[in-house]
Amino acid sequence: MNLRRPPQRPSARPRRAPAGVVARPTRGPGRALTALTKRGPEPHPKARPVQRRERPTAAARPAPTIRPRRPSAGPAVPPAKGTAKVHKILAERGVASRRHAEELIAAGRVTSRGRPVRIGDRLMPDAPVEVDGAAAATAVAHRYVMLNKPTGVVSTARDERGRATVVALVGARERLYPVGRLDSDSEGLLLLTNDGAWAERVLHPRFGHEREYEVDVEPAPTSAQLSALGRGVDLEEGRGELFGLRVVGNGRVRLVLRTGWKRQVRRMFAAVGLRVTRLRRVRMGPVVLGSLAPGKWRELTAREVRELNVHLASQPGKPTRKGKR
Repeated sequence: MNLRRPPQRPSARPRRAPAGVVARPTRGPGRALTALTKRGPEPHPKARPVQRRERPTAAARPAPTIRPRRPSAGPAVPPAKGTAKVHKILAERGVASRRHAEELIAAGRVTSRGRPVRIGDRLMPDAPVEVDGAAAATAVAHRYVMLNKPTGVVSTARDERGRATVVALVGARERLYPVGRLDSDSEGLLLLTNDGAWAERVLHPRFGHEREYEVDVEPAPTSAQLSALGRGVDLEEGRGELFGLRVVGNGRVRLVLRTGWKRQVRRMFAAVGLRVTRLRRVRMGPVVLGSLAPGKWRELTAREVRELNVHLASQPGKPTRKGKR
């Protein structure tokens, strides 16, 4: 009787390695055996080795930066009683208009007791103030001048290119400056003063005072062009409007503006195909140029100054922009 056990046939199914175990074949004296060893996942052949960074010790760590807490602004400090802003003081002393005074302050040309003044600084009305090193008088007699500006003259107090200025035409000892502007190639009524507060009221956009012009154009305007101007013309600043537009001669019209946009009349006429050859301002509010010759000037009467103030106070108007016409 044969008690030997017959050789067992190998299983058709290969032995599976459990998760995390890689089967590694080994050679033995008889048949091939499969040894099971535990290994991690094989690294990618192009993977870079991971370099571990050592954590710095407590002694090597930099000390944390402690930023100081910004102090709170607190309640606003009210201005000292009786003080006024420097640009207003300069305007009241007749040095310049408020807008021009701010430009002088921003340029560093204004000082008080040798110390530079900044925009927004306040001083007592009788405090000493210097402009370009010269003391600004604390009290000055106000003057109100009407000039018939000729063409070729610029509406400034000084000109860097040496051109004739409206201030030089008047030749006043006081420091006058123009109230508004006219283009070099425009002519007519222009006011000058050394009363900065008054000039500010005249030029302030909310008053919207009327300015009347006499305009010569080429070619002679047609009824269609006049109708288009009467309806208004769209400009960069908005819709420009003309009031009281009427023909007074061959190629000559009169009109009224309530806005002061730069070169507004010329741009509006150019939009309808007309070229302005002459532009003359003949009225500003209640003040009329009249028969004053070009290049001549005269003082405004007390009645004219009073009527202009009354007119401005009674004409709230819409906000406008100041500029050249």
